[in-house]
Amino acid sequence: MRKIPVVPGKSIGLAKLGMNENEINQLIRDSGIWYRVEYTDGLASFIEVPPDDTEGFFFHEIDLFRTKVRELVSQLDSISPYDKKHPALGSTYVFPEIGLSLWRSSRTIEEDIHKDWFKELPLDLQEDELKFLYFESVGVFRVEDKRYTSYDLYTF
Repeated sequence: MRKIPVVPGKSIGLAKLGMNENEINQLIRDSGIWYRVEYTDGLASFIEVPPDDTEGFFFHEIDLFRTKVRELVSQLDSISPYDKKHPALGSTYVFPEIGLSLWRSSRTIEEDIHKDWFKELPLDLQEDELKFLYFESVGVFRVEDKRYTSYDLYTF
C-alpha cells in the first residue's frame, strides 16, 4: 500500500490547491487516484478523495480512512479544533484552522452495534453499517477560503 500524504490547506498527494484544471487532469490520469476537485478562477480550491484499497491517505502518521471516526476526530481535534457547530456534525467534520474536512454518509457509532435495531438488520446490511464507523472522504481547502467551512458541500 502506498502512503499518500494529506497536507491540510495544501494538497492530497501530488494534487495541490492552486493547480489549474489541466495540471490536475494530467495528474489524475498519471496517478490512478480518483479526485473530486472544485475550482475558483480556474485554480483548484477544494480537493477531495474517497478511500482506496490500494492507497493509504495519511495526515502525519494517522491513516485517515482506516482509523475509526471517534478516534480520528479525537486525534485531529487535539491538533486543531473542528467546527462543533457545523450543521451536519456527526457525518461532516471540518477543521477550519488547518483546511481539512472529513465526511461519511451515516452517523453510525460503535454503540449502535449493540442496539436492537442493528441486531435486527440482515447481516449484509450490518456489514454496510459498519463501514460508516470510518470516513468516506477527506478534503483539503485553503484556510482563508471560508466557503468550505460554512456549509455541507459533500456529494460522495
